[in-house]
Amino acid sequence: MTLGMSMDKTLFEDLASSLQEAKAISKGKAQASRRVEVGAPDVLTSIVVAQLGKKHGIAINLVDHAMLLCDAT
Repeated sequence: MTLGMSMDKTLFEDLASSLQEAKAISKGKAQASRRVEVGAPDVLTSIVVAQLGKKHGIAINLVDHAMLLCDAT
């Protein structure tokens, strides 16, 4: 089955390797290279995220995820 999309072979191999590593970590066969702990969300931030998502037609969970990525770096 083809969805009309293609992916660079190197990119695909990197993704496949990452998935195998995640599976091994979840089964306790490998140790994670880092750990990120997320605390309780700030209520004001949650309100702003909801408004931002609604204004731009973006699902709130996508905006939340993007904010978590920014905080993790």
